Amino acid sequence: MKDLIIPFGDRNIVVKKRRNLKSLSLRIKPFSDFSLNIPYGVSLSVVNEFIASKEQWMGDALIRIKEIENEDRFIIEEGRYKTKYHIVEVKRSERSEHISFNMSDDCFTILFPTKYDDLNDEHIQEGLKSCIIELWRYEAKINIPQRVNELATQFGFKYNKIFIKNLKSKWGSCSAVNNINLNLFLMNIPDYLVDYIILHELVHTKVKNHSSEFWSMLNRCVPDAKKIDKELKNYSLKVRLEKI
Repeated sequence: MKDLIIPFGDRNIVVKKRRNLKSLSLRIKPFSDFSLNIPYGVSLSVVNEFIASKEQWMGDALIRIKEIENEDRFIIEEGRYKTKYHIVEVKRSERSEHISFNMSDDCFTILFPTKYDDLNDEHIQEGLKSCIIELWRYEAKINIPQRVNELATQFGFKYNKIFIKNLKSKWGSCSAVNNINLNLFLMNIPDYLVDYIILHELVHTKVKNHSSEFWSMLNRCVPDAKKIDKELKNYSLKVRLEKI
């Protein structure tokens, strides 16, 4: 059986085969579809029976998920917003058939068709947020490598390559060969936290774990490192903008 997409309410159930899986696993996260992972060899009839047995659970889960989404949903409206380096203007366009963006100097313009009457629509919001993410990717690729180099030079670290990525669950990482991966969402947090994350990964070029040796070395670069690390919990990997 190939991967399937099965409608459920206003979401889908995305069915995917997974190796080394012994039983069926169903879950859902905010702003996403249901994910049903199944072992190889499971038939479509077994999948349908499993979904039928979980229908009440899925209905209840969907209610809880929507409550979370409504509490934590940032809506991009028409108007002007501010990033670290650009003014973002969101406006309607009679000429646009799809959501698009363009950039000139320090202004980033997102255009959406006049046919979109309800900007609260989830799919439209995802399109608008994708534009913001691309702007952050652009800003990060210009500014982050320079800052990594400055801090590495200042504190005597050496690294291999820098990659800017849209990481889903972490601010950064350091590979075994000292490649540093940094999240483009760094463009949406204060600069001192950006520096902390960069230095955190630079220390990992010398200490590959979070031992006392690691924290001791990081504290020499960032006093009260653990305190600053806790401050990161106040920020999330979600699109947020300051409206002006």
